[in-house]
Amino acid sequence: MWTITGFFSNLFKVFFPPSCLGCKSKNVSICRTCLQKVSRAVEAPYIYMTSIYSYKDQLIRNSIRKIKYYHRKDLIDPLTDELAKEILNEANGYRLMANDWTLVPIPMSRFRKYMRGYNQAELIATSLGEKCNIHVDHSVLKRSRSPISQVHTRTRSERLKNQNNSFKVCKDIKGRNFILVDDVTTTGATISEARKQLLKTGAREVLAVTIAH
Repeated sequence: MWTITGFFSNLFKVFFPPSCLGCKSKNVSICRTCLQKVSRAVEAPYIYMTSIYSYKDQLIRNSIRKIKYYHRKDLIDPLTDELAKEILNEANGYRLMANDWTLVPIPMSRFRKYMRGYNQAELIATSLGEKCNIHVDHSVLKRSRSPISQVHTRTRSERLKNQNNSFKVCKDIKGRNFILVDDVTTTGATISEARKQLLKTGAREVLAVTIAH
């Protein structure tokens, strides 16, 4: 199903080039002017986490929904520009040297990835890796079980319980530094659980970045 959706999505772009999701300027997915007007995230749920944009902003919410559900992968690069600058500058007080850190996208279940056709966190991590010259490793984490979507949980305690023991570390990571990558964080439950598993398995330091909060 997703392959058919992706095919027609790409075919549509050939005959109808993209326009800015905000102001409808031609031949650009999101223009710089619109991004400069977007509300910034006030603060992330944890001190080790960096988020750039507010998920309450309509343009950001719409962009991420289109990335997730409508194969709009072209929206990823403009959204990661500011996040890449933050990583290259300094994230949460840590000086980030490319050779010392690895980007790790938050994994999704095999079934969900099959139905969607891709994991948006992997695409975001790839974009950031290219812009920051930081290695991306997709094989560090995997889902050990498939929790219900966080969208269907109502409270922070439900979100934390839903993600409990949902990740497994798949290789020797002792002494390594990681930056977890996802599209959005709300309570931080998903990233918190992934970080806990990495630290428990021997990671030295684990930071996290998301496009929005």
